[in-house]
Amino acid sequence: MRQLVMMTQFRDALVSSVACFIAIFLVSYSCNEIISGPGKIILVASLGASSVIIFAIPNSPVAQPWACLGGQVISAFTGVSIGLLFPDLIYAAAFAVGISALLMMLLRCLHPPGAATALAPIVADQQLGDLGFYFVLVPVGLNIVILLILALIINRWLLNRDYPSGSKVRSSQQQFLDQESIVLSHVGILDEDLKTALAQHDGFIDVTSQDLALLFNKMEALSFQRKQGPLLCRDIMVAEVPTVEFGTDIEAAWILLHTQLLRALPVLDRTGRVIGIVTRNDFLKGFDLTPYASFQQRFKNFIHKMGFLHSGKPEAVGQIMSDKVASISADEPIASLIPLMAQQLHKQVPIVDNQNRLVGIVYSNTLIAALYNRMIYENSV
Repeated sequence: MRQLVMMTQFRDALVSSVACFIAIFLVSYSCNEIISGPGKIILVASLGASSVIIFAIPNSPVAQPWACLGGQVISAFTGVSIGLLFPDLIYAAAFAVGISALLMMLLRCLHPPGAATALAPIVADQQLGDLGFYFVLVPVGLNIVILLILALIINRWLLNRDYPSGSKVRSSQQQFLDQESIVLSHVGILDEDLKTALAQHDGFIDVTSQDLALLFNKMEALSFQRKQGPLLCRDIMVAEVPTVEFGTDIEAAWILLHTQLLRALPVLDRTGRVIGIVTRNDFLKGFDLTPYASFQQRFKNFIHKMGFLHSGKPEAVGQIMSDKVASISADEPIASLIPLMAQQLHKQVPIVDNQNRLVGIVYSNTLIAALYNRMIYENSV
């Protein structure tokens, strides 16, 4: 386990360093093509620190777009202004850093590399000092805008990271922490409680309320796993599971659900991989039932195949199934099922192998029975 964590950390570090290389190279190349004139300045040194923050800790508040853009531009403006007001280097440098830090915190765009940007027009050579307030736009403004565009492309689309933080749907084990929902309601903690606690804290904490909730739930899962022992999903799953395919007739799927007394059917492709799930509720959502209409007759008409080439109603399971299915590896501890069933209210979770092929399913009552049996066993020992 420890070796796996170290390999993951090395991979993340390597990916972040390559992203920094690509970003700085493209920023330098772009600015070199855009900026013209003798003795042109294409890059501000503090951008290197900004790239490390953006690609190494993309979920940090100091790595978010407004923090990067506001911190760099405000600090550059502050540095130029202080440089024009105070000819003495020592006083100018101190005021530039102090005032830029104050403004970044007040405007909620704290970005540490901004302090270095504020120093640049003060301690640099005459050529940089002669730029005046143009330094705020070029190279600082141009640099940071191009870097943020690259950050969105690399972090969000190439590396599939949540950047800007909280802007995209997270993995199946994290979706229950949606910012618009109650994130820790099972212990009486609301998302607003986390935000208020962070706001009332005396010092700056480099963590978002959503990440704090994730850590809290992860600690709960680890504590639960430690208490329950090495009980895995494969140990409690139902192995023999009836399944359907995308093209299975709706009527055949309903008969299977009804005769087997099932609540849901996993939908598989030809290779046995899970591509969706169809529940009893999916059948009921598929047709309109007006008041006083015959439910039985309408439902029969809905599931019965019309036999025409074109039909105005769904004919196959793939047309009514949910393709956003949460599945878990068979080698995961049963603690991983708790968020999906307790917070997301899944009644059943497909269990898959490392190729995403279905190997079983865990129902909520199966999990409850396993926990109850474990408790009975521990009390009897």
